[in-house]
Amino acid sequence: MTNIAGYCFRLAVIGAAACGCGSSNSTTGGAASCGSTAACGGTVDGTWQLDSVCTEGDLPAALESTLNFPTECAGAVHSATMSATGTAAFANGMQTDNVTTTIQGTAVVSAACVAAELGSTITLSDTVCALVQAQISGTTGITSATCSFASGNCNCSVTYTSSNPTPKAYTVSGTSITYTNGDAPTDYCVAGSTLTARQLRVDFGNIYVDSTLHKI
Repeated sequence: MTNIAGYCFRLAVIGAAACGCGSSNSTTGGAASCGSTAACGGTVDGTWQLDSVCTEGDLPAALESTLNFPTECAGAVHSATMSATGTAAFANGMQTDNVTTTIQGTAVVSAACVAAELGSTITLSDTVCALVQAQISGTTGITSATCSFASGNCNCSVTYTSSNPTPKAYTVSGTSITYTNGDAPTDYCVAGSTLTARQLRVDFGNIYVDSTLHKI
């Protein structure tokens, strides 16, 4: 059950990548419009507290496209939400995020999905779903996992938590923050004590992440 359990929890792990700067609020999966503020540039230096975050695009579909599921598992990822708290600091050409990100996801693991992954037929049961849950719970970063057998599937709820992201070098060009590590540029606007930022996560199914922060 190691591989299929990995598929279950990876929806949460990969979701962390889409969080961008993060937020104290949650965002739900599915197509959405964040109503982002137009980029205007400004002085980004300083430390900024996260206030809100929004993802724009079909987050569950983006998650599933990164999982490399067998075709029998199509549609297994039903929803994903993210939330985060912390700060983003800009100084001397380095961006340092002190952010804790929480990803909550749901997946419906079918018998066909498990059989395709294992290469043999299997009958799902409370016992099998408990084994899936145990495998997920023992994975680094997973703070909780619950899988129950219902309607012929293992229905899993997973919570993943991450913190201490790596600082990254940046430069400012007009209304964009660009990164030397190859991350997509961040369009931003500083208006008084408010920073709004928008970044396309090319590495995560072309999901836009919009963040609102205030200077502290």
